[in-house]
This record gives sequence, structure tokens and C-alpha cells, in this order.
Amino acid sequence: MKRIFRIAKLLLACFVLSHFLMSCDETKDFIGKTKNFKAGKPLKGDIRIIDYNMADSSITLIDSANQNAIYVQVTRSQKIKWVIDNGPAMKDFQIDSIYADPNFPNAADFFSDIPARRGDHWIATVNGGNLDPKKGFLEKYIIAWQIKGNPKIYVADPIMQLNPQ
Repeated sequence: MKRIFRIAKLLLACFVLSHFLMSCDETKDFIGKTKNFKAGKPLKGDIRIIDYNMADSSITLIDSANQNAIYVQVTRSQKIKWVIDNGPAMKDFQIDSIYADPNFPNAADFFSDIPARRGDHWIATVNGGNLDPKKGFLEKYIIAWQIKGNPKIYVADPIMQLNPQ
């Protein structure tokens, strides 16, 4: 009988461990659907805004390599360009402003050139100076957006991680 309980405990531990490891998989979202990207990869090219959801104020951001751009790594003095996709679903989408989240520690220092509209896209430059390592190297920034004809402003809050090297 003791042997059966030991085997049952071992199987239960294996089940719990495997369930935990599967929940840590970066390619799965919070409900277990497979995603086509992993977060925190170096930003490649422009940030493209390809979709939005008014129900939760979210937007879908990808870079030129079709990787998730909600959470990206950037380097000092890197130029960042946000472009709205040309697809029919995005024809009424517009950005009202992009700015560093003032509630995050590096807000005033993260961008050396603050995000500004340049025609049909937005451009900024990551700070080339030294950010304080005590404050960390993450910056949450805000993209305030709306749909033409709808007065409501929606807010998305992606994250950039400065590569400290």
C-alpha cells in the first residue's frame, strides 16, 4: 500500500511540474492559445500597428520581422518609428499621442527626442545618455488612440527595455 501512495505522489508531482512548465511557455497566451511570437526580443525596424480592440483598449504591434512589439528591447540612440498598417481594418484608426508613462521611473529620460507625428507615422529616439541603473531599464509608454468619428480616447501601454550595453 505504501508503494502505491509513493507512486501516486510521484505521478502527482510530475503532473504539477509539467503543468507549471507549460504555463511558463512564452509562446502561449493567458488562455493557452499558441502565439506566433515571444516577448522581449530586439526591435527590428518599424513598429507596425496592425489591429486594435476597443473593448479592452489593446492594440496589436509587430516589428518588421513580424515579432510581437508590445514588449521589445531597444538600444541607446535607436530611432523608433510607429506606423499604422494600411489594411482596411485600420483606415479609421488614428494616434493622438505617444509618450513615456509618467508613473514609470525613467519617464523623463527614456526618450531623448520625444515621440512626434511626422506625416502618417510617429518618430522618437531612445535616450543616448546614461539611464540610472537603480531605476531599471524598462519604460512603459502610452499610445493614446481613437477611431475617427468616435470621441473616446483609448490607451495602450506597451513596454520598451533598454539594452544597457
